[in-house]
Amino acid sequence: CVKALNVVKQQFYILRNKLETLMQ
Repeated sequence: CVKALNVVKQQFYILRNKLETLMQ
């Protein structure tokens, strides 16, 4: 269960990074 949560967190982190890159 914790592993799945980590994956979701990782996906969210990557998505946020992509958004920040687009903003620049």
